[in-house]
Amino acid sequence: MIKSGITREELIQWGGEDVFNQALALCNSGDVHDVTYDDDTLEITGKIDQPSGWSMPVKFKLEAGGRIRSECPCITNQKYGQVCPHVVAIGLALTILEM
Repeated sequence: MIKSGITREELIQWGGEDVFNQALALCNSGDVHDVTYDDDTLEITGKIDQPSGWSMPVKFKLEAGGRIRSECPCITNQKYGQVCPHVVAIGLALTILEM
């Protein structure tokens, strides 16, 4: 298996400690699934189950210098341009799968 190389420190750096803790709660609740890493495009995709029953598609791309380009449909990302717990959660779930 090809690994993404994402570290816990990077996950925390992307959104901060509070966002990381929210992402950890999403992973612990079992709401994060179908997480994949594409080594050719450097994209991580996954789904987060929402209270409404919808599985929200989440994606981000690894960029140079440990940065990411986030593509989550949530308001935190779309309206405020911030890294959200959903993106960090799929990154965290991937690191757990890679262990």
